[in-house]
Amino acid sequence: MSTPLSRDARKQQTRDALVRAALKLFARGGIGETSIDQIASEVGLTKGAVYAHFENKDALVTAVMWLLDTENALGELCEGILDPTKSLEERMRRHARALIRLIREGGMLDLSLIDMEQYLRILRGRDPLGLVGYDRRGFAELGRELEAVAKKRKEKLPTSGKDFIYIWQTLSRGVTYQRLRDPVSLPDKVVEAAFVALANMERD
Repeated sequence: MSTPLSRDARKQQTRDALVRAALKLFARGGIGETSIDQIASEVGLTKGAVYAHFENKDALVTAVMWLLDTENALGELCEGILDPTKSLEERMRRHARALIRLIREGGMLDLSLIDMEQYLRILRGRDPLGLVGYDRRGFAELGRELEAVAKKRKEKLPTSGKDFIYIWQTLSRGVTYQRLRDPVSLPDKVVEAAFVALANMERD
């Protein structure tokens, strides 16, 4: 006989279910087109139950972005580029292969759909979540971690850690969007060569 969940555990379970339902519906129909009622219905709850966990829709979007950052493909890719046992070139080579695999297996689709919609919101001047600042803080932190790995390995990065992360992320996003749009474009060896070239950029 299983032990009944505590009140806090039940609340967390409900919150997690709402975030995962929102992720599914946002990816399928878009953030703007998905209502709180639809999210509640997806998990058999009322709109009031959603608002008991999230102040508003933007708070729910933030929770979805955190989920994507920590549990989905993005987390796996970030961990790979910080592996202190491998050279920067080898980390970039492995990253390219992991990215290709995740795209092929469908692990990047939801992330990319929501990512693209969020960046369109920024470009249109509607950035209620402060995503530009969020990205800057995240990239700066990841850049510092990359610099720490380089110092440990006694390697010199081609540029500052933060700038390297911006370039790495931009290249990863471009490859992902193109391969999702046209799966036979950008051969694997070309993608791998691009990331290896990033690792071997001429240093200052």
